[in-house]
Amino acid sequence: MSRGIHAPEWLPSSLKVLATLMVMAAAPLWADGETEDAAWQDSRDPVALLWRRVESGQTKLDTSSDKAFLSSLLKELNIPAESQVLVFSKTSLQKTLISPSTPRALYYSEECYIGWVQGGDLEVVSSEPGGDLQYYLIHRPRPAPSPAKPRLIRSNQCASCHVGGDLQVQSVYTRSSGYPMGNEDRFVTSAESPLGERWGGWYVTGRHGTDYHMGNVMAEKGPRGMVLDRRKGANIESLTGWFPVEPYLSDTSDLVALMVLEHQYVLHNTLQDAARVVRRMHEQVRKGDSSAPDEVAQQRIVTKRAEKIVELLLFTGEYALKEGGVIGGDAFQAAFRRNRKTSTNGASLKDFDLHTRMFKHRCSYMIHSATFKAMPDVLKARVYALLDDVLSGRAVADDYAQLDADERQSIRQILLETEPEIRAAWDSKPAS
Repeated sequence: MSRGIHAPEWLPSSLKVLATLMVMAAAPLWADGETEDAAWQDSRDPVALLWRRVESGQTKLDTSSDKAFLSSLLKELNIPAESQVLVFSKTSLQKTLISPSTPRALYYSEECYIGWVQGGDLEVVSSEPGGDLQYYLIHRPRPAPSPAKPRLIRSNQCASCHVGGDLQVQSVYTRSSGYPMGNEDRFVTSAESPLGERWGGWYVTGRHGTDYHMGNVMAEKGPRGMVLDRRKGANIESLTGWFPVEPYLSDTSDLVALMVLEHQYVLHNTLQDAARVVRRMHEQVRKGDSSAPDEVAQQRIVTKRAEKIVELLLFTGEYALKEGGVIGGDAFQAAFRRNRKTSTNGASLKDFDLHTRMFKHRCSYMIHSATFKAMPDVLKARVYALLDDVLSGRAVADDYAQLDADERQSIRQILLETEPEIRAAWDSKPAS
């Protein structure tokens, strides 16, 4: 195992310098740099849309307790409670409230991510179609019952950890106090990461055989480096007895939910970044900016971004599961698949494999997401063309050798039957 922060090629260079364990690291309550409550009113992301309904009285959130408030917010945002994953490392800016006995809970959908810690404020990241990720704090009035309304604040302080506005996940050796051991030996986590480098500082439930991870246990520094009893934290099915679970929505931190999150956030970042670059390029051209790229350079920029998106969509470089794979809880998998889009034979991009890989049909479900659909048309068109080349077998490079002819055909059929825009693009493509 090599030392230092292990940053894959897809991570923006700025994040290789500054990254945190969490998917979301929100600002301290009402700190300098936070914007006015009304700053969200011009946004069109799911949280801003919900808050318009809350402010108008159309929707009422249950503020009777932290747990009730969290549950009602998840329900209104269509975020499955079953997506819960738990992190005990003190790496959020609300770190004084986080410990191995009071871990931070994360929940997510394709468009929203929520962080919750006992006694703290809800930290929310919401994807605005055609825009950037929006970072919010939601404050529940205390003590309950209180006549005051919950407050939504958009905070600029999140940039202190989310350089470039991107989502982040790391694995880090963690002391029994909850503090990280140091800046060395951190792993930036993705679908490419071996299990042996994942989930340091996280609680993890599920079966994985002897392919041991870093979760559930605390690290010590020995004379020959970090000491971690991986066997002690292996193959845990319930966190009851590890810490008081009653305040949480479940007693699990599902390893399949973690794996899906690690795939999704990388692709989410890549989609947002590619769309941002192409929109900025088009704006330069529209304004006649002297630094705007010429037509050939524009095509090159679009193609480069599209190629990276296709690599991630098709799970290039995904870690191959060992010893028959992993077993997670049924609850998360059922909740995750609830909004799946199926072909006529019942197949979907949300069908799990979990024996040798994460999904049965290796094209990401994020191609159905609002974030993907809001990308510039020229970028989507290039992605569709590249996908067509790979899935039709016309241009299967070594990077896509993991997809045999049957799987390529299955993916192609699912996309044709579930995405009219893709069908139209492929039907109109000249025969080669």
